[in-house]
Amino acid sequence: MRKHVHHLIAIAAICLWASASYAQDAKIRRAEEAFKLLRYKEAIQLYEEVLAKKEDLQVRLSLALAYRKLQDYERAAATFSKIKDWSNISPDYMLQYGCVLVRSESCEDAQSWFDAYLARNPHDSRAPMFRNACAAMQQLMVCNEGLYEVFPMPFNTEQSEMAPMIYGNQLVFASDRNAEQGPFLDLFSADRFDSTAQAQVFAPELNTRLHEATAFFNSSGNQVFFTRSRAGNKNLTDSRIVHLEIMTAQKSGDQWTDVQAIPLTDPAYSAAHPFLTANGRRLYFSSDMPGGFGGKDLYYSEKTSIGWGMPINLGPEINTRGDEIFPFIGPDNRLYFSSDGHPGLGGQDIMVSTLQPSGNWTNGENIGTPFNSQYDDFSFILAPDGLTGYFASSRPGGAGRDDIYGFKLLYRQLSLAFQNSVTGEAIEEASVKTRCDMLPNHSLRVPVYACCNLTVSAPGYDDAAVEICGEDTRVDYSRPYPVALQPERKYTLRGTATDGYTGAPLSNAVVLIFEAGNYFNSVVSGADGAFMYELPKNKCYTFKVEKGDYFSRSLADTICTTGKTFDFSLQSALQPFRANSSRTGSGPAKGVFIPGIPTGDDREAPFVLQIYYDLHSTRFRDDNLPEMERLLRLLQDNPNISVEISSHTDTRGEADFNLRLSQKRAELVVEWLIAKGIDGRRLMAKGYGEARPVNQCLDGVTCPEAEHQLNRRTEFRVLGNR
Repeated sequence: MRKHVHHLIAIAAICLWASASYAQDAKIRRAEEAFKLLRYKEAIQLYEEVLAKKEDLQVRLSLALAYRKLQDYERAAATFSKIKDWSNISPDYMLQYGCVLVRSESCEDAQSWFDAYLARNPHDSRAPMFRNACAAMQQLMVCNEGLYEVFPMPFNTEQSEMAPMIYGNQLVFASDRNAEQGPFLDLFSADRFDSTAQAQVFAPELNTRLHEATAFFNSSGNQVFFTRSRAGNKNLTDSRIVHLEIMTAQKSGDQWTDVQAIPLTDPAYSAAHPFLTANGRRLYFSSDMPGGFGGKDLYYSEKTSIGWGMPINLGPEINTRGDEIFPFIGPDNRLYFSSDGHPGLGGQDIMVSTLQPSGNWTNGENIGTPFNSQYDDFSFILAPDGLTGYFASSRPGGAGRDDIYGFKLLYRQLSLAFQNSVTGEAIEEASVKTRCDMLPNHSLRVPVYACCNLTVSAPGYDDAAVEICGEDTRVDYSRPYPVALQPERKYTLRGTATDGYTGAPLSNAVVLIFEAGNYFNSVVSGADGAFMYELPKNKCYTFKVEKGDYFSRSLADTICTTGKTFDFSLQSALQPFRANSSRTGSGPAKGVFIPGIPTGDDREAPFVLQIYYDLHSTRFRDDNLPEMERLLRLLQDNPNISVEISSHTDTRGEADFNLRLSQKRAELVVEWLIAKGIDGRRLMAKGYGEARPVNQCLDGVTCPEAEHQLNRRTEFRVLGNR
């Protein structure tokens, strides 16, 4: 970029904030003239010759700045270091000294000079960065790490390519590649989507034996604004400064016509690098006109009914005593520009600023690597998608002096902000699980063409599942992304314990809660038989209910606190140890054994097992198994009880045969239970034959089969409870 700065910017890049009004010596005047014409090597040689004969403070300052302009930061720092007395030197030079120390990797030494500068200029808007320069520079080196891919464009040459601008599918840029026709910048174009694209002259009718560069097109594409060196110098190859002006042309068919200058400044000054807003009402540009903050400043002009209005300076947040050039407002509505006056990594750096509701711009912020380097980085633009773009740089490794680079965003960086969904209050202790990259301070790296699925957790809140996709245009990456967490809803267990016969509520029934088969906790029913318990989330639970003289009962219910059901109901009807056929009610509850009829010398009714046999058979019928399994569960739930299994027959057949038959039937039940794991010592098999009928079907009495079936029964009663 250095060779063409006087062509593109057309201003005297006067030694930063140095004045040569005192100099009378011819050699010093020649050195200053060379400096103004950007011939820094020539200026350095002359300054060195002056200093070899006599120390001169202003010459030494100018020499240091000349080295800085050549990006020879070590020699610039060494030149500054020979100054012993800084008491009467402008603090701006302290700032320059600090900058060259940073760029020569002497950041710690630089801090003392930044501190000295801030002591004299405490209200400088760049103060936050200067107060901790080392950390700020380090942050610039890593702030975009891994987020972008940067690549040189295929049409770069050994000459210079710069100032890219999008025009449809074309990339229009400036280059001096036609050196055989003279060292002038012309406008070229190439297909920006073709990785092998070669450049062509953009518009022969716009290119002249003057410099043409930095084209910008209106939203309709039928008007172009571009920079051209002012006509009037007969010999354009001499050493004199050539000022610039902004031109415009209209498209007519395939030709650009009506080429004319826009009178934005006095001809003695330059206007360059046009950018037109989408509505066509405001033109941004760079100029060295008087009244700015130093060097080249950024201005805008409003279109009126009679032309373009008075230029308005963008203010000290944007402009510095250095040079601000190449304004561009992206699809994100932020202003990008290049500057060597804001803190940076070296040479021209690309900066960004945001327009505030007040109409002022925020302080220029360095966008860091990979866009900025220790060399000149400038003319940054974004494509309409906001994900890709282009810029120019003089960094090593390119094809020529200045090269155009493309870039594409690989990841978006998004900060997350957690808040209570009800109150909106911030949540500080949230944690995030995701396969995407999480950065410090709850920042997320979102792939541009993929999605991140997050599980967000916080104490006292329900987990939240969030999906964030890089292509979702509703996501504002410039602001923290709000993640609302709902205050944790409790998984609540409510239920009632009742008497299985009467339905009456059972107080003091104990509900045992098990998690993964292990005892977890318990809750006791109240006087109304009701109980309630809040179950911790993300677990599955089973339950067992017990009470005094009632059979304990494991419930079939399994409750998992992992879904969107938060309220669970559990009903448990318990069966008393002693059956009482005189109890009233609507009938036994489900899962409760039916009380039988006391016979013989029984004082209490047994419990009926609804197990029935065919006549004279000891074989279980298939429909008996559910009842057998219910008895098995009761014995498993109540490991301390012992029972009698009694079997009875009807009165048909011989009494001795029926007695033996009933005994075998009772033993068959006991054997089945033992085979299922019940301790045989808890079981007594007793056959009563036909001795205890439950009806009037006695010997010699004719009864229907259904009545006889009632007598062919099996029962059980509790013998003891250890």
